[in-house]
Amino acid sequence: MKKPFLVLAAVLVLSAESGPQSERKFWDEKDWTQWTAYECQKILYRGPWTLGGGGLDDQYGNPQATGVELVSALPVRLARARIRQLGVAYIRPSVLYASQGTYKDGQLTLELKLEKEEPSPEYYADRVVVRYYNIGMENYFSYGDTAVLRLSDGRKIMPLETITLRKGKLEEEFEAIFPRFVNGEAIIKPGDKTLSVHIGRMKGSKFKVGWKWEFNVKDLMFQGKPEY
Repeated sequence: MKKPFLVLAAVLVLSAESGPQSERKFWDEKDWTQWTAYECQKILYRGPWTLGGGGLDDQYGNPQATGVELVSALPVRLARARIRQLGVAYIRPSVLYASQGTYKDGQLTLELKLEKEEPSPEYYADRVVVRYYNIGMENYFSYGDTAVLRLSDGRKIMPLETITLRKGKLEEEFEAIFPRFVNGEAIIKPGDKTLSVHIGRMKGSKFKVGWKWEFNVKDLMFQGKPEY
């Protein structure tokens, strides 16, 4: 079933918000079962656990977007669960701008489908899952590229595995799965200020960075602790 403009309109409204009210952390003030569809979309598309995005950017009006999502972060998972409770179709940011949409007379129509069921909470107990994507730019990520997490003290966390979700000439989407604990300690420690996602490849014993997104740890707080 086609539902034109539903999610795109929400994104445009969210991006236009400004002022103190837009900074209120409603996700700490309300139980997740009380979140509205609008609030869930705000977490999923414009929350601190998602960086990047895009729109109709190139000279021909085609979509272009790059971004990274901390899909294992608890508030992100709760927002997806709440969206299901409300029966609202959700498409992840990496698909929102995909060329599989239909453009006609400057209007966008997308086929909206609910994603498959979430993995169990136990799945994320010892994993951090990072999704990164490119839409519209030819072979944006090089063959063999992978993601690495880098903390503000210089520590680097290598992925356990990288899964290709989509790989086309103009559409690329991957998930990198990292350990949540290293030597028995959570990868984000007290005092860490940033969590960066670096995309690149190993050259010899060194990791060559091609792209970087940086999350501020203080912005990832949920119920008193950083969620990622």
